[in-house]
Amino acid sequence: MAEDQKMKDVVANVPEKELLETVIRKSFSEYASGLRDDAAVLRLPGYGDLILTIDKIIERPLSLDSRVSGYFEMGYFLGIINLSDLAAMGAKPLGLLVSYGLPPDFPVSGVKEMSDGLAAVCHEYDSPLLGGDVNPSASLSLVGAAVGICKGYKPMMRCGAQKGDFIFTTGDLGLYHTAILYFTNAKSRGMKVSRKEEQFLVEVIRKPRASIKEGLTLASSSMVSSCMDNSDGFAQSILTLATESRVGMHIDAAKIPLHELTRRVASFLGIDVFDLAFAMGGEFNLVGTIKRSKMSNVDKYDFIRIVGDVFGDRKCFLRTGNKSVNIGTFDRWEHFSPGKKRIIDRIEGGLVK
Repeated sequence: MAEDQKMKDVVANVPEKELLETVIRKSFSEYASGLRDDAAVLRLPGYGDLILTIDKIIERPLSLDSRVSGYFEMGYFLGIINLSDLAAMGAKPLGLLVSYGLPPDFPVSGVKEMSDGLAAVCHEYDSPLLGGDVNPSASLSLVGAAVGICKGYKPMMRCGAQKGDFIFTTGDLGLYHTAILYFTNAKSRGMKVSRKEEQFLVEVIRKPRASIKEGLTLASSSMVSSCMDNSDGFAQSILTLATESRVGMHIDAAKIPLHELTRRVASFLGIDVFDLAFAMGGEFNLVGTIKRSKMSNVDKYDFIRIVGDVFGDRKCFLRTGNKSVNIGTFDRWEHFSPGKKRIIDRIEGGLVK
């Protein structure tokens, strides 16, 4: 009995959001908000809202299995995942901080390449490196933090969607997953794409893009009732927004923006295209809801793709023709979950459905 209890008392059996609440809730500042959002919000009366976030990348990113990325791309990715959290809140970046945990035998050239990747992000997004730290570690650990500000408008939060609102995303879904699967599975099995198409997939992996401009535009427009980034995949994003807002979300399959290469890779590998598009993030689009009263303004912004509607039934479905599929049945990129393991198995060659 004691052994059974010990087995249950491990993080693998606890949802990621519940773990976060366990770590932070008891000492959460009364001056802050955003515990369950992409970033924390620190109110500064007279100055605006300071937006702060912290995140890390796994010791061996799946992109390394593609053989088209290396240490430079790891540094770049570290910057992007933190800036993307600011984008989700509609914040203007002020700067980044990093902490490297390095094994004793880690190559100095690797540190330089990671730092070059991070420097490229800082330059491209006008977000200077404000400081950092380096420590010895048993395994590689790369942690980043970002600081931004919302001044003159309120930050976008994950809660706030209401019945009658419209669901949006800001780009094609599943492209990162498509690129990873192409280089780890489809290419070696004989799938043919043009040289231009393959280079496009290389760039999807090497140069992910934080939606900073889109976030700033949406937040200052006051059109958005809820928002987050798509770093953990579309299915996870929809379920999170619905849970935080206590609503239901119905997605129209015909409106999902899918790149032609996503359809082709899914077909070649025998994977349902929505399994591919919904399961894994890494592309950093924004996903959220537009207030019904503001829909007349949507046509002004060519990056907004309306994909569904908000209902009051607390259920999340993908409508495909005459069928409705529960979005909760899709594998999702949630830490410690079986769904994440199945996605990794698929990428590493198992193609577990």
